[in-house]
Amino acid sequence: MSIGRRIQQRREALRLTQEELADLVGTTQRQISRYERDTNSPGPDTIVMLARVLGTSTDYLLGLTDEPNKYADLDDIELEILDLLRSQNPTQRKKIMRAIKALV
Repeated sequence: MSIGRRIQQRREALRLTQEELADLVGTTQRQISRYERDTNSPGPDTIVMLARVLGTSTDYLLGLTDEPNKYADLDDIELEILDLLRSQNPTQRKKIMRAIKALV
């Protein structure tokens, strides 16, 4: 399946219009349409942004996996921890992980 088709499927699964997706990604509806029709390919930074907005991985968009949601098996607390870790710099991440390990 093409990257354009994967973008379209995720967008539709989230019930977003092309215009809404474009606003979230910081591009135009016309550009989203081009991506979905595979007449233009998104660049690396745009692929990362699309993956974040569409709640999937870059691997899924690029066709390296067929699993659109690599975190489907995580519960709300696990997702919250992941979001917290991602929002921190590497030094803070290490401190948080040491604290978690000390608790278990």
